[in-house]
Amino acid sequence: MPYTFLIISLIVSPPERISEVLEKSVEWSSLLFFIGLFILSYALTYTGAIFKIAYVLSGIKSSLILLAVFLITSTSLSSVFDNLSVIVSMTPIAILLNNLGLVGREIFYALLFGGVFGGNYTPIGSTANIIAISVAEKKRVKISWDEWLRVALIITTAQLIVALLWLYMI
Repeated sequence: MPYTFLIISLIVSPPERISEVLEKSVEWSSLLFFIGLFILSYALTYTGAIFKIAYVLSGIKSSLILLAVFLITSTSLSSVFDNLSVIVSMTPIAILLNNLGLVGREIFYALLFGGVFGGNYTPIGSTANIIAISVAEKKRVKISWDEWLRVALIITTAQLIVALLWLYMI
């Protein structure tokens, strides 16, 4: 249904209006950045790097340590890659570790917490961060990496500690 609306809008809109919307309303730099991140995510899966990570993690015999390592790994990756692409890439690892019986469903919570909270560590860690910085720059407000990290390191680390404690309790 949304595609029908889009097609009808393209048919009835004058070409000048379409051009104006594409030039001024679309965050092209953000869009291209995300395309690159998803290509990288696919490449990691396609080359087998994801399964090598699963193999290394499967050597950890304690489920509590495995959960902590998985949380930290997904957090670290999410801080430099878009959190959605990290979650998509690491889901097969979580499924494999769960199917091997090394951990229960908690592995999916660890991935979720790591992916979401890790994305808050850096300005490039999540879609919302990138768009927020892009919009701020258009309004002539500069948010430096130092300013971002000064706030994010404290808040995100506290969130991760709470998440880790919660994982140990379930």
